[in-house]
Amino acid sequence: MFTQTGSVKKTLLIILLILTLFVLLVTTRYWPAQEGVVVDEASGEPLAGVFVTARYLGILSVIGDFQTVCYRVAGTTTDGKGRYRLPAQFDLPGILIEKRLQMDFFKPGYRQVFYDDYHGVAKLRKDSRDRKARFDDLKRVIRASGCNSAGVTKRSLYPLYQAVFYGAKSLAVTQEEIKDVAWIRKMAARMATASDESRSYADAESAREDFLREHLK
Repeated sequence: MFTQTGSVKKTLLIILLILTLFVLLVTTRYWPAQEGVVVDEASGEPLAGVFVTARYLGILSVIGDFQTVCYRVAGTTTDGKGRYRLPAQFDLPGILIEKRLQMDFFKPGYRQVFYDDYHGVAKLRKDSRDRKARFDDLKRVIRASGCNSAGVTKRSLYPLYQAVFYGAKSLAVTQEEIKDVAWIRKMAARMATASDESRSYADAESAREDFLREHLK
């Protein structure tokens, strides 16, 4: 009897261990859906057509060296009621630690001033700053949305980069700003042609050039 009881306890312990490992595996490879609303800071009215970007980050440890990597990106735009929703993300890398999510919001003519990650509420303010300040903010948007290890998911950033490119193009005056516009254009093409496949530099460059010949004039 004691032998049977001990065997049952051992079996239950093994089952509990397996379930615990399963839960840990699922929770580390899953991020719930993100949803909320974007409003005008002054009026409180919902804003349609806002570009919403989610960057999934984590810390990678390689032989004692810790570095933050962006391993996935998702994007969408707000609807007529200012609402947005990004679906849950599965199969995230299990080797990363301290995973976190960075949300950014962009609409031409506005700038982000507030985000409540608990309620999913973002506030944007009409941008009344001078031309140079607005141009510099467009460069900031591009730099903030970088996600080098995101593979094909970077394609979801293309509409954002496209909007930033045309906005910067309309504001550029100096030679330096014109060079920045050319850089943003190339970055937009890089997002549009992103792939999970391993490609040579020449093949990737060729894909970008083909894209630019047809888009982003």
